[in-house]
Amino acid sequence: MFHTALSLPAGLARLRPSVTVRRSVMLAACASSLAFAVAVVHAQDSSADAARSGSRSTQVAPVDAAEASVQRVADRSDADAANAGGSTASATFACSTPTTYCTAKVNSLGCTPTISLPLPPSPTLDVVNPLVASQLVGGALGRFIHSVQPAQAQPFHGGYLCVGPTFTRHLVRAASGPANTCGGSISEDFNSYIATGQDPALGPGVQVWLQGWSRDAAAPFGDSLTNGVTAVICP
Repeated sequence: MFHTALSLPAGLARLRPSVTVRRSVMLAACASSLAFAVAVVHAQDSSADAARSGSRSTQVAPVDAAEASVQRVADRSDADAANAGGSTASATFACSTPTTYCTAKVNSLGCTPTISLPLPPSPTLDVVNPLVASQLVGGALGRFIHSVQPAQAQPFHGGYLCVGPTFTRHLVRAASGPANTCGGSISEDFNSYIATGQDPALGPGVQVWLQGWSRDAAAPFGDSLTNGVTAVICP
């Protein structure tokens, strides 16, 4: 820690604005991702409502609300950093839009299970963020697993384990859809999962790797595996 009587070298002094710029860019990107995804979800809901009522609706408030929520998180992070005697740069988290990776195990019906997470995960944003595994055998039991260790794509049960070697299991749930079809899916609100502290290791700035697992009695080893999805958790 520098005493106030000392002055930073010119090179280090120039770093502080650049940190602030990078922070602004990352927050703007996160806000943009959230706004776009929420806009799509609400546009679909609005279209369905309009079709049922025979009227048209252009609802933009949810997008503004999402952007405002992101800004409130940023402001709160800045305030927390200032109260702790630090700079606002120390509250920067490179949260990211979720991306998929790894290879799913084709199930006994010839379908490829998939996993999705539409929004950057955050324990503080009041937005439902559905983690979904689809193309599962209808009615089968399934669950999500996650790790905070990097994924290694290790061969597992005729497919690949798309999370780290030490992983956490979520609650078991029954897939929707008719039996003996690929119409099954399971889902949970991942923002709520983080916020309720079911895994204390999940917090802002932490990268998480997730995968879906489900029963498939006719498949080798009796189970099915989705591909993986990963993201860095936002404040």
